[in-house]
Amino acid sequence: MTWTPDRTTASDTRCVYDPARDPAAATGGADFVAVDVAPSGTDDPAGELDTLAQVCDDGSRAAAGPGDAGVAGFVCRFRSGSVFAAAARGGQVVTVAASAVPSGTTAAQLVVAFTEQLDLLG
Repeated sequence: MTWTPDRTTASDTRCVYDPARDPAAATGGADFVAVDVAPSGTDDPAGELDTLAQVCDDGSRAAAGPGDAGVAGFVCRFRSGSVFAAAARGGQVVTVAASAVPSGTTAAQLVVAFTEQLDLLG
């Protein structure tokens, strides 16, 4: 599967990837991954992550990211199959969300991939 940055919805703090093979057809697709970077809204990263985790399906939240390197984070499932991840680091919050699990992959594969990406933040 090839993920193409969708420049029509991207900004300085947001990148959207669409799995469409043809970049011209990448707009308006139902399957996408969005990565957002925003300033932390609080001095309590754990509390902010708890607030973000309210979208998670019950019992699906798992810790991610190397906590000893100044990164706290989690990965979870939401909306019965989509995948969401968040990490707090250095006054910023990074979120990664898949709108749907695209064909050719599974939610479990997305969880592993999102966890690996959060680990790279350290």
